[in-house]
Amino acid sequence: MRPTQILEEQLIENLLRVDLKPIEEAESFQKLMTVNNWTGKQRATALSISPARVSRALALLKLPHETRVRIDKGEISPRAGYELSKLPTPELKSVTQSNRSVTITRASSATTKSRKQQKSKRRIRQTFIAENGWTVVATSDRQGTYHDIEQALTEALDEVRLRIDNRIKLT
Repeated sequence: MRPTQILEEQLIENLLRVDLKPIEEAESFQKLMTVNNWTGKQRATALSISPARVSRALALLKLPHETRVRIDKGEISPRAGYELSKLPTPELKSVTQSNRSVTITRASSATTKSRKQQKSKRRIRQTFIAENGWTVVATSDRQGTYHDIEQALTEALDEVRLRIDNRIKLT
């Protein structure tokens, strides 16, 4: 038996334990992925579990150590931990460092709020449709004017002309 097969069997046996903590499970999934060069879906199929379970578990490994410890202690549910893994670090710390408990509702709410803030950061989006059917979209993360768009389009046009001169094919 190859060493990788032995390790794989040990990891699978470990995953079958009833008292397995969420972070231990995630680490075992990660090790199986590394040992077998599997995708999440391949791991799920091999272990007869849903791919979503694997994805949610692996997301916990992205969390800071302190948060992972709280998940293993049961202070934060694995599901709330999954929602927290979607947050940028400053917002994650804000949610987890408060004295209140971190429920799935609170974590989901923080994630939704963060997504709305990120969407609102893209303030400008202008679409221009040419007569030949091409559509050009200009976007910016900051406020601007039509003069700013004109300058950006001029720079883009210079780049297009350079690519034409260098016979770069459109992909």
